Amino acid sequence: MDLGLEAAALPDRMVESLRVVLTEQAGAWMSRAALCQALGEREVLPGERTLDKAFASLGSLEGVQTQWGKRGERLYRVG
Repeated sequence: MDLGLEAAALPDRMVESLRVVLTEQAGAWMSRAALCQALGEREVLPGERTLDKAFASLGSLEGVQTQWGKRGERLYRVG
């Protein structure tokens, strides 16, 4: 398998994994830290750059809402 292609697809896989976590917690606003903690309980988290790319894409997915929290952090939810 081409490691370059696998690495390029990693942010997309992380976006889908994050969306699954949000869907399971439908209606609840979750911070990046909370999402990473929930995801980390299921699978090994990738590096920070990959997570940055995944979170940059997450907010633009259909059905995913974002808002700024009181502590200045971006919050995400589905539903």
